[in-house]
Amino acid sequence: MGNAYISIRKKTHNCNSCRSSWTSWVEKGVDVALATTLLIHAHNKAFDTAILVSGDKDYLNTAKTVKSLGLRLKVVGFRHSLSSDLEHESSTPVVLLNELRSELELIEEGLDDTEQFIPQENTT
Repeated sequence: MGNAYISIRKKTHNCNSCRSSWTSWVEKGVDVALATTLLIHAHNKAFDTAILVSGDKDYLNTAKTVKSLGLRLKVVGFRHSLSSDLEHESSTPVVLLNELRSELELIEEGLDDTEQFIPQENTT
């Protein structure tokens, strides 16, 4: 089975207002890597249902190919960024994350914004 790769590169950003600059890391090739990996697994019949957590129309041909292979596709995404074409390819009604936000959001009491919650490994 083949592998799909992404590259991570430094990108310099500039503020037009204050003229300051900063560097961040940017992933390139994520969409292509995900689509390639999904198609490899689809052709190998490694799953019955693919769950695509994206509303990006760039995945439309991948979605159509998965379904043409007789597999199911479940799309999960946000309403504001969901392609209607991709929505129509979903084998089931799209799971809208907007509607699940209160159930998905984790608020840890006692932690301020600078602290992180790190789950402890279960040793039992």
